[in-house]
This record gives sequence, C-alpha cells and structure tokens, in this order.
Amino acid sequence: METMQCANGSSGGFAVNLTDRSRELVLYLQGGGVCHNTLTCSASLIDSVGDDPLRTALDGGVTSNQGIFDRSDPTNPFRDANFAVLPHCTGDHHIGDSVRSYGARTVHHHGFANVARTTERLLATFPDASRVTVSGFSAGGVGITGNYQRIAQSFEAVGGPTPFLVIDAGPFLQRPHLAEGSESDLIEAWNLEETVLPYCEECVEQGLSALYRANLRAHPGLRQSLLCAYEDSVVKLMYTAIGSVVGAAALRTGLLELADAHADESSMRFFFYSGDRHGALHLPADATPGLRDFLNRQVDGSFNWSSVIP
Repeated sequence: METMQCANGSSGGFAVNLTDRSRELVLYLQGGGVCHNTLTCSASLIDSVGDDPLRTALDGGVTSNQGIFDRSDPTNPFRDANFAVLPHCTGDHHIGDSVRSYGARTVHHHGFANVARTTERLLATFPDASRVTVSGFSAGGVGITGNYQRIAQSFEAVGGPTPFLVIDAGPFLQRPHLAEGSESDLIEAWNLEETVLPYCEECVEQGLSALYRANLRAHPGLRQSLLCAYEDSVVKLMYTAIGSVVGAAALRTGLLELADAHADESSMRFFFYSGDRHGALHLPADATPGLRDFLNRQVDGSFNWSSVIP
C-alpha cells in the first residue's frame, strides 16, 4: 500500500491469509528490533519489507503456519480466522510518528500511521466481523497495546465486537523496571505525545505500563492477556538497549509485580512460563503447555479464565 511507509522511506504493507470458514479476524503485529538513538539505529534495523515481502518480511512461524496460524490444530481457537499480519519495518514498535536523523541515517518512524491504514482496510473488508482478536509479538506486543484503543473504536463504531487483546513477549514493565529516562527517550524519538499519550493521560505520571489500565477503562468489554517467559532473553536485551537494564531476576520480579498490580481486574490475565525463550504464539501448541486452554478460555468468554503464574 502506497500510504504505508517503512523506515527507509519505501512503501510498506501487510499480508493476509483469508478463509471462507468464518468472518472472524485476527490482526497480528510482528516484532523486529528497536531504533530510537544512534546506537540502536546502527544495528541491523529492519527498514523495509524487501522486494519479495511474502518471503522476506514475514516471521517463520507465520509462513510455516505454526502456532495460532495452524488451521489443522483442533485446539487452536483461531484456526478458522482470517489473518492479517503487519511487519515491523519502522523501528518504533508500531507506535511512532516522526522522522529522525541518527548520525548519517534518516529514519521514518510511521508505525502508528501504518497500523491506522491497516485497520481502515480491514474494517472495509470485515465490517461484519464476528470476532476480532488483535495480537502482537515482541515489538508487536508493545505496538498492539499502544494501538488498541484506536482499533477497538473503529470496530465498535460500526457495531462490531470489542476486540480481544493478546500480547506476546512485549511487556510494558512498571517503573523502575522501565526507567523513566528510557520512557522519555522513546517518547521524544517517536513523538509518542501525539500518538499513544492522548489515549493514556496517566502514562505521563505513572509510566507507559498504565496503558493496560487505560485500555480496560476505555473499553470495559476488553479481555486482554500478556504472555511472557520469566527469563525471556530478547526482552532483557530490549530493555538494556533502551537504557533500562533488566537481568533475569529483575525481569521475573517486574512481571510478577505487573500481574499483582492487576490482580483485582477480571478482564486482564497473565500467562508466565519458565525459560528464556522469546514468544509463544508463533510456536506449536506443545511448545507451551497450557497456553491453548488459556487462550480458548479468553476468547470463548469463560468465567473460568485464570492467570497462569507458576
């Protein structure tokens, strides 16, 4: 789509896998690096979708039909859904709106607008969506949290259902685990004052982790979940890259404190597991025991939907 733009200024877009099995829709934001200063942007930034996007821009789990994309798995709650997958080619976790120069490199952070264009196209195609789930992996987990309210408003405005939210390995930890200085750097580089913060006034005082409660308050019908390994190696690296050093013990503590802060909310649940693996939605069911049951209970409206916190 010409109205979507990647970090190097080239055109972006999203991929779909459609089916006649249902009018259910899943929007999935991919992960892929962080760029907010000269150091992080000098790394291997994914700045385009390439000449052959279906081969170069999509995660392996997506192209091999694994995890939630596996239509043959009878335990997969999304097996009959229509899928839309948005690559992360803007370096801004899908939430930025700025053009910045980092040394000799100019980066177009237009992830927030790309999600908006994707939502517009999907809404035009699925105004009658029977069920909508928005999800994201790694940077995409951050992005889907920051974009949730706009997406939900769009579908609710045409009488559609309140979308479910599934966040995979992209947690907004509370302060001090996500340092206030790190947040300020991201806000400035990606112009979050014009994108995310208007949807979360309390984020200014409480930090970006307040987005979870802001999303719940704005959409009372929301059922949202956060999945993460206690020692996720990439989450630790990401936090270090943005200036919030989080070791294995600190990450576990930060996750448990986040879950405890939302313990009184019936519409937010957590699924934590041991190990340093990064992500779960793109992997076969047997890689993360119990996750299929957890997700089924989230989207079928079950009252018996509980956090898994071993």
